[in-house]
Amino acid sequence: KQVTFDAEFSGDVFDGAVRWKVGNATLFERLDNIQYTSTHPTRDPIRRKFKQNTAAAITSAELAWDFLEDFTLTVGGRWNYETKDFRIKELIFRGLGDGVDRERQKTWQAPTGAVALTYHLTDTTSLFSKYSRGFKAGHFNSNNGRELFDPGPATPEHIDSFEWGFSSSWFDQRISSRGSFFFYKYRNYQVFIFAEEPGAVSPPSLVIRNAKEVQQFGAEVDLTLKPLLEWVPDEYDDLEFVVRFGWLDSEFLEFTNVVPRPDGNFEFLLAVDYRGASLINSPEFKVSGSIQWPFDLSEWGTITPRYDVEWSDDIYFDPSEGRGSLDATGNAIQPKFAVGQPERIIHNISLSYRTPVGNVEVRGWVRNIMDTRYKTFAFDASFFAGQVINFVADPRKAGADITVTW
Repeated sequence: KQVTFDAEFSGDVFDGAVRWKVGNATLFERLDNIQYTSTHPTRDPIRRKFKQNTAAAITSAELAWDFLEDFTLTVGGRWNYETKDFRIKELIFRGLGDGVDRERQKTWQAPTGAVALTYHLTDTTSLFSKYSRGFKAGHFNSNNGRELFDPGPATPEHIDSFEWGFSSSWFDQRISSRGSFFFYKYRNYQVFIFAEEPGAVSPPSLVIRNAKEVQQFGAEVDLTLKPLLEWVPDEYDDLEFVVRFGWLDSEFLEFTNVVPRPDGNFEFLLAVDYRGASLINSPEFKVSGSIQWPFDLSEWGTITPRYDVEWSDDIYFDPSEGRGSLDATGNAIQPKFAVGQPERIIHNISLSYRTPVGNVEVRGWVRNIMDTRYKTFAFDASFFAGQVINFVADPRKAGADITVTW
């Protein structure tokens, strides 16, 4: 259950040279979860039950000032508040263990803000530089709560972000582009990983652990071409090519995760150092593009064929760069990409028809037309079940959509 409230007020002074806005966003949420997990064909499933009540509020203000002739200074700030009341109860059936019943409550609050300077070289070209400070509240993990292996709730994440970029168009908007270079520095970065306990009756669970220090830097560039604009009749001049390119260099600068490992009839804690590894779900390169050509048939409506393609570099789903859990000596037990996905490319096509009024659209599509098989996520459950669990993307699919607006 969720209730939200948003309000924003804006205005300008000095003939529009100074613009302002203030706002508030409030969230109340109640989450009730019951999960049944079967771990053995002859045993009753494990029932894990937890509840969480969340109340969050953000109050923000922003001011944009056009000073001099070609410069705009934008300054904004917000106050972030979030409180969570979390209770977990796990019942292990048939005497395999004792249930856990624990209630926790935590409140996080912090100021954040941003400052940006934009230089308008021309009416169609601008450069910008921006700094922002970000915040993400803490998190309660819904694992089994054993004190030895549970370090408690994840602490809040903070980010310092620096960006430099441009936006421009040429030849009467037949060519337009925008791009940016960015540098992100995180403190207490929240990492989603699967936690498992060797020999435990409780199954692996997705939890958040904090990496003390993380950095990312990279670049993004978009290019849009409309080669026929105003050179052919208006009914056919909307041919559009779009290309997007992304480069990302990500690294754990300081991240040590403590995990239990078997040692005969006992368990011990192994400190795994992921320093220097790439971040999860962060491919180094990514390229995508699309081609679409709307044909305006006047009183008969509009027909638009479209083609999309997306290529992604190697992706890792765990901090060990796709090699899964580590053994008692700290070495990976899985081959490369067992918990990752090598580079892949996906092609999609569609054909849509929109009525002259524009309120009804019918679209037929084929996704993944080459029937490429690839993973969207995976995790290593070797110590619990002796296997790697893979989540696989949809194979080739065809379908149709009807959209009606009023």
